[in-house]
Amino acid sequence: MQEITLNDQLVESVYKVRGAITELITSVGADPRKAQELTRRFGIDKSLAWRISRVVKAPDAGAALPHLPGEAGLDIFLAAMQRAGAEKKVLAQAREATREFQRIVEHHLGDRPTLELVLDALPSQKTDRLAMSRKLAFRGNSGIWGMQARVRINTIIFAPNAEEPEMIDSLRLGGWVDFRRLRPDAQLTIFRRRAYRGGASVSSAEVALDPDEPPDGPMLLRDFCSPSLPPITTTEDDGSFVYELGPSAVGNTGTFSMYFGAISRKLGSRFAENPGDTADFHAMIYAPVETLMFDMIVHHSLQFAMSPTLSVYGEVASDLWARKKRVVLPIEAERHQLGARPPVVATPLVKEYSNLIRHVFSRVGWNPDDFVGTRFNLNYPPFPATVGVSVPLEQRNPAA
Repeated sequence: MQEITLNDQLVESVYKVRGAITELITSVGADPRKAQELTRRFGIDKSLAWRISRVVKAPDAGAALPHLPGEAGLDIFLAAMQRAGAEKKVLAQAREATREFQRIVEHHLGDRPTLELVLDALPSQKTDRLAMSRKLAFRGNSGIWGMQARVRINTIIFAPNAEEPEMIDSLRLGGWVDFRRLRPDAQLTIFRRRAYRGGASVSSAEVALDPDEPPDGPMLLRDFCSPSLPPITTTEDDGSFVYELGPSAVGNTGTFSMYFGAISRKLGSRFAENPGDTADFHAMIYAPVETLMFDMIVHHSLQFAMSPTLSVYGEVASDLWARKKRVVLPIEAERHQLGARPPVVATPLVKEYSNLIRHVFSRVGWNPDDFVGTRFNLNYPPFPATVGVSVPLEQRNPAA
């Protein structure tokens, strides 16, 4: 016999409560989806009526739980249904469903806040799993680490190399938008420079898009960076260049945005050496941030790369592709198609983003009309973490 897990019990209990609420309201001739009707006909407080209707309309247990009233609220609702003439049998079933729910919570978890964290991780018809937990973690980590940012940008643009079309040129654009310190001693690693193919470190031969940047510098796009940008130091660690933020003021007066970009020519072949080979790109989450925006913009001729997939790994590892050592988190990002030839990249998250993309295309001599785009938005990405986007490499034609 298959074991019934705690999650199974919780989900089943929430469904029973939702069903009991729905049956009670319909039994007295009302529409449980209409909060105003519950208030007008039964004298239920507007806030409580709204919560009840949200529970009824929720597609699953994870969506219903945040709106489920507490014990006192459920008692008020049941009393209103009794006054409205609900059948005793239906009332008894509803009371038993709510008591069973309370027993499960108290026995296994102790309180409702802990229950909400458990259900936050459950599979759901919505894609934004662990949303509440991530938001709470963002606030806590901002205080612990003494820093936060509004947006982290990671954009990958790749196309066939002009001289050797079998090889891929890859442009990388990154940025931190509205970054601020909450404590003067907070340290930020902006990014690391290292490239991988097939799990092995390779020389990326990255060249800064700004020709005035030093070869081993932070590859800044200074025309787009805030004038208040603090100094950046460079160190070498285990074969990687590490770029760290220097001193800046605390709070809004020290807020800044920064962007960096580089291109790698002939980074690798478009063709797989082995079945299942992928091209992998990543964004390191080195600081608490409200939103990660990860764009994949691909030349239209690279049909194999039109369906990228995103994964979130619960660590920032020096060996980026040692996947067995990393924890894959049950998190999905919002996926948006940006259209094609040219992709429409404008976003309310970053007002200068369209100009930034036009600038980098112009810098490398690519025509935006030749490209297709996909965007992943992830609210409150875990910190620290690695967010990776993969595309399968092209399979060679055996007859070729």
